[in-house]
Amino acid sequence: MIKGQVAKAVGYSLLSPLIVGIVLGGYYALLSGQSKILFQILMTAVANAH
Repeated sequence: MIKGQVAKAVGYSLLSPLIVGIVLGGYYALLSGQSKILFQILMTAVANAH
């Protein structure tokens, strides 16, 4: 029971920076018209999260 909850919490902690990076990167990529900013913000979000 506890192992399942821990695994779910770890999964969410790994998934959340990806979601934030994709949303923010997509937003700024649409505003600026540069697609490489999506990748940069996504990598920054993942690096700062872990």
